[in-house]
Order: sequence, then C-alpha cells, then structure tokens
Amino acid sequence: MGKDKGKRVVKKNILEHYRYLINNILDIIVEINSDGTIIYCSPQTFKLFGFQPEELIGLNVFNFIHPEDLPIIIKKLEEAINKGELRSAEYRTRHKDGHYISVSAKGGVFKENGNFRFITVVREIEEQKKYDEKIQEYKIKYENLEKDLENKYREKILALKDSDKKFRHLFQTSPNAIVILNFRGIIIDCNYSTYNVFKYKKEDLVGKDVLQLMALPSSTLSILHKVHEQLIKGQEVEQSEIQGYTKEGKLIWVCYTATLIRLHEEILIQVIAQDITDRKLSGDI
Repeated sequence: MGKDKGKRVVKKNILEHYRYLINNILDIIVEINSDGTIIYCSPQTFKLFGFQPEELIGLNVFNFIHPEDLPIIIKKLEEAINKGELRSAEYRTRHKDGHYISVSAKGGVFKENGNFRFITVVREIEEQKKYDEKIQEYKIKYENLEKDLENKYREKILALKDSDKKFRHLFQTSPNAIVILNFRGIIIDCNYSTYNVFKYKKEDLVGKDVLQLMALPSSTLSILHKVHEQLIKGQEVEQSEIQGYTKEGKLIWVCYTATLIRLHEEILIQVIAQDITDRKLSGDI
C-alpha cells in the first residue's frame, strides 16, 4: 500500500509539473482531431487570439485559418497522417476581434483508439514578419538605387585611390574595421580589423548579405537606409554612431563612415567602423 501511494504521489507531482509548464510557456499548445475539431488549447490562447480556451473547444480550427492559407494547412495535415512526421507551417489565423495574426506552427500526429489526433505548438510571428518585410523593402530600394546610380550619377562618384597597391596597404593596415560591399548588401571584402571589432572572420563575411548575417537594431537599419540614399545622390555623408551585435551576440557602439569608391571599374560602398563602446559607456562622448 505504501508503494502504491508513493507512486500515486510521484505521478501527481509529474502531472502538476507538466501542467505548470504548459500553463506558463509563451507558445500555445493545441490538440485537434482528424476533422479539425479543437479538443484542447492552452491558456495562452486568450493573450494571443482573444479567445478563452473553453470558447474554442468543440469548434473547427479550419474556420479560424485565413482562406488563402487553408489549402497548405490541409496538405500539411495529410502529409503528417501519411508519413507520421512532424510538420511545420506559417499561416494566418483569426483573432476574436476579426483581424488576422501571422503564426508559426509545428506539430505531429498520434493514433489513439484508431483515431488520429494532432498536437501542435503555435507561436506568434507577427513582429518577425514585419521585420522580414522591412528588410525585403530595403533590399528592393537598394537595388533600385543601384540602377539609378549607374544611370544618373556614375560620373559624380569619388575617384579611385591613387593605386590598387596603395589602397590595399591602407586597407590591410588600418586599425579600424573596413568592409567593402555592393549596393545589394553583399560583402565583397573586409580587412583583419573587422574581426577585432565584430568577431567575424573574413570567410564568415565575404559573399554574405550583411543584413541577413549581422543582427542590427531597427534604429540602426533606419540610419543605414538614410546613409545609402545620401551616397546615391552624391551627398557627403557625416559620421554616424550606431549599434550592432558582434558574432558572439554582444551589443556594441561603433563610429560608422560610408563612402563610395570605384574599384576594378565597379562602384562599391566602403564602410569604416571604429569600436567606441568603452567611450560610450564611460560617458566620454
């Protein structure tokens, strides 16, 4: 009897532990049957969708998915049943107020008493969607600006350095990080000091899209966008103090200068960055 009681206590503690985890994680857990009827949803449903869990039990989950996204969700569920694999998808789901929210869902299928059920973890990605859209918007603008540059302002660009040899010497020996990139944001070259500032090695950077590779605060993105527009118009660009993250995830301050250069008959952007984090934190500047 003592052992049985002990087992019941352990089982109860485990159940309470998992109940606590489910009730306190940020993501939503949803369980539906094979026809889409909602069997269970965790309490976070109210914070994200405006529905209390008990309002959704017994309703069909397909009625909340955006009509344009519904076919792919149905296909994902069919694949999960046929292959028994975890499936993930991004789609829009309806809030109680009527608007749609972008979410990411990942789940799997299990069979109980001959019936299929799905357990899915749902995460809100509205802000990430907006960020991705903004990045794409900037990329399109930069591509258009590059075309305008080639057509209208080519003769106004800064002259090439005295010689490639002199340029390479200054480039490699500079104590500041120097990055060369095109107007699509693809890194062409960088010097060794780039590692000292951002902790990225040359092989980490060359050929990569700087906006996708480096994490940048939204305020920094706005400054970079303004700087690029000034460069295209042939305007002199003042130094800017911006923030960014190193490869290790450390947030730093840098003094940022951008100029246009002609290198091997190609017009490129030269960025010079000096780490001023210590001075910023000490209040000297």
